[in-house]
Amino acid sequence: MTSTYNVLLGHTDLVPLYLSRQGARGPNAQRLGAITTELLRRADVPEPAASEALRVLIVYTIGFAAFTSHLPSETSTEHQPTAEKMLDNFNHGLGWLLNGIQQSGPGLAHDAPSA
Repeated sequence: MTSTYNVLLGHTDLVPLYLSRQGARGPNAQRLGAITTELLRRADVPEPAASEALRVLIVYTIGFAAFTSHLPSETSTEHQPTAEKMLDNFNHGLGWLLNGIQQSGPGLAHDAPSA
């Protein structure tokens, strides 16, 4: 997901394309899906939960890239983070997602947490 995030930031025109097509179906997207699904299975996340987790991870990554794509690299105001700060936020949140997915394991609960 980190590599995908970096690619999307390097090629900001890909984010709206992905969103307008409701996903990517090319060979690189298929390879990303296969590799990620295999890694999820190695972490004892079975199907159909692995496919659901893959979708969540991809949407998270694209959302962060879309939000970050037009931010300044280094300067910011109190209310506007930098791309560098967003990368830190992305990595931290990705860790949370992966830990939650792995802890849910075979049952991968479908109950939404209450806010």
